[in-house]
Amino acid sequence: MIQAEREEFIKELSEQFFQSEFADGLTSIQIPDRDAIKIKQKGGDEALHFEVCFKHGPKPQIEIAFHDHLEGKKLEARKARINKAMKQAKEVIRESGVRFRYEPEWRRDWSRLYTLYPPIGLEDVEPVLERLWVLIECLKPKLDRIQWG
Repeated sequence: MIQAEREEFIKELSEQFFQSEFADGLTSIQIPDRDAIKIKQKGGDEALHFEVCFKHGPKPQIEIAFHDHLEGKKLEARKARINKAMKQAKEVIRESGVRFRYEPEWRRDWSRLYTLYPPIGLEDVEPVLERLWVLIECLKPKLDRIQWG
């Protein structure tokens, strides 16, 4: 997909997502010059967000994920609760037939729960949205219980 197609894909995905029931209590984070969308809790911390983004390389893919990049010693207990919720959600998601991967130490102070999807065109908006919805449906209630945002 060329840049214009990726931007159109993200625009269409964003419009459909924010018209759905899964968007309740969530808002987008503005990302300049990126073929991605980040979604966080309204009024919440941007370091905790759902994200759909294009991964470039020999085999372009779309990452559908929840990222946690809280930093600092004061936040270790909160981060541990969030990571526990991510690990539990991975097991629930597996039962739906979608494979997500959990990386508790993806980067320094970052963790993520994600899956990859090979995009072809705008017809792939729906399967990507379905994966995002599964992730939100399984993870967000667990995050809400620990006041994640």
